[in-house]
Amino acid sequence: MEPCDCCQSDIEISETGDIFFAYRNNISNQRKHFIVRKDFNLDFFEEPIQMSNFNDYASYCPASGPSISIEENNIASGFHVSQHNNSYINYSSLESLSFTEEINVNPGSGASQNFPIVVLKESVIHSIWVDYRNGNPDIYYGATELGGDELVNEQRMSDDSEESNFVQKDPFLIRSGDNLICFWSDNRTGDYQIFIATTGGPQSLTITLNLNSDWNLIGLPLNVDDSSYEVLFPSAVEGTLFGFSESYELESQLELGSGYWLRFGAPASTEISGLPTDVLEVQLVDGWNLFSGAHQEINVDQIIDPDAIIIAGTIYQFDVGYYNVESIIPGKGYWIRSSGEGTLYIAE
Repeated sequence: MEPCDCCQSDIEISETGDIFFAYRNNISNQRKHFIVRKDFNLDFFEEPIQMSNFNDYASYCPASGPSISIEENNIASGFHVSQHNNSYINYSSLESLSFTEEINVNPGSGASQNFPIVVLKESVIHSIWVDYRNGNPDIYYGATELGGDELVNEQRMSDDSEESNFVQKDPFLIRSGDNLICFWSDNRTGDYQIFIATTGGPQSLTITLNLNSDWNLIGLPLNVDDSSYEVLFPSAVEGTLFGFSESYELESQLELGSGYWLRFGAPASTEISGLPTDVLEVQLVDGWNLFSGAHQEINVDQIIDPDAIIIAGTIYQFDVGYYNVESIIPGKGYWIRSSGEGTLYIAE
């Protein structure tokens, strides 16, 4: 098992002190990806285990080795397959080192991806890589939960124009507290400089909503760039978004904290991506109101009602018929009855 001379290797140490070493080998131009483990109490490495299901043949050195990241009892990996000219991620438990089926970081792109780096954080595999979809190498990011089958929240990290011919390369990703920090080499200034992007602000989220045929009570769970119902719910029946303020009103845009009726001709699902709100303010009038929650499910007892205007037992959802609820679910709309005007607060 001769490691490839110029494909970088990676090393991680678990909470128990076990060492995990990942590398790309070079036996008769079979450039497979392997991992070896050395338990804390042993003085030798165990037999190598192949991390990918690809028997990658390349008569040249790909100059791209694997990346690994450990969190608790799981290990994630990222690697490049020369024959496909694509990059992949997968993961395993530390005990078994039996890795899952690979996920292509960008299956819709005909261009190549290379040099993937992974960080496992709160059961989410975060990955960056070099991507040639625009003709020049850019740095891209995507993420997937453990058990997921595709990357979501994909975005280009290098913020030069897509038409530029600048080169971005040598990506690196680290975790710093609750934030991720991405580094790369960039020649947009005429020579190579180190550029940095970070998740210092709120991280974008994606929430999937499942809708019934006919009428649904819905809400907007995230801050979005375009809140028109045609964009957020493309399969909805045209002209059927209704809000309520003492009477029904036809609407075209959704607002955070408000609830709406929306009709569908058949069962549907949609994904809404945007930024979360730390504290959501909901304005109520005397009587019945339609409202919605934020990006996280909460119990109705967690709604902050400083003026005590919520009439107990009057929060209802609609699913074929009305029913009383105990939890507020992101993306759902609810009826609520108030004893007067005031403001409710929904926080994480």
